[in-house]
Amino acid sequence: MPELFWDVAEHWSPGWRPLNRVPIPVPPERYRLSGTLAAIGLGAPLVAGAGWPQLYVGDEADLATLVRSYGGAGWTAAEVAVCPSRFGFSLLAGTSRDGYLLAGHLIVALDLAQDRARGREALESWSPAGVSHVW
Repeated sequence: MPELFWDVAEHWSPGWRPLNRVPIPVPPERYRLSGTLAAIGLGAPLVAGAGWPQLYVGDEADLATLVRSYGGAGWTAAEVAVCPSRFGFSLLAGTSRDGYLLAGHLIVALDLAQDRARGREALESWSPAGVSHVW
């Protein structure tokens, strides 16, 4: 299974769009937090400073609404993308951080894998309790 995970990770490209303000997490089911902040919330062995949230939405309509409402040139306060897999919205719907529901472990792991040094190192030592991991 790890070979399949790493093959998917090589092709994982969410298409992050910068936002110059952090969206309010209302309604909470609209978003899934991913990236470093979600990984920490899911127990990944990471140490990180105050980073900006990476938020997934379910479709292009939500993406366009957020970019129109919170986007713009200048300072990046958050990033948003359409989740490449609906699986990102299906698990752990009750787990949250900073008011945002978290993406599933697999989605967060795929995002971490994009950082070829720090992310892959974190994945090597991350064994989430109660979840089978494939990395």
